Amino acid sequence: MKFFNSLQKFGSNMASVCKKGAEKVKESAKNVNAALMTALGLGIAGVSESKAAVTYDSATGFSGSIDLDAYYSVIPIVVTVIGVSIATTLAFNAFRKAK
Repeated sequence: MKFFNSLQKFGSNMASVCKKGAEKVKESAKNVNAALMTALGLGIAGVSESKAAVTYDSATGFSGSIDLDAYYSVIPIVVTVIGVSIATTLAFNAFRKAK
């Protein structure tokens, strides 16, 4: 009986340690997400302005072209940030269900 009591106490201690660790991971992930979003915002703001040759005519409407090359380099960054955000959310949901 003493063995089972000590085993139960050990399990309770491990559960509280895991819970505290999960809370620390969650807090650090929030900081990482904030840093990534800040870097993404600064990256988008730092992109040189695009070149546009667009005109409007009442008979034909809008015509011309927009040079989007400046924005193509941001697409992988945005996809990566979305992927990290989804993975983090799924990990937190898994931790929450593990309680």
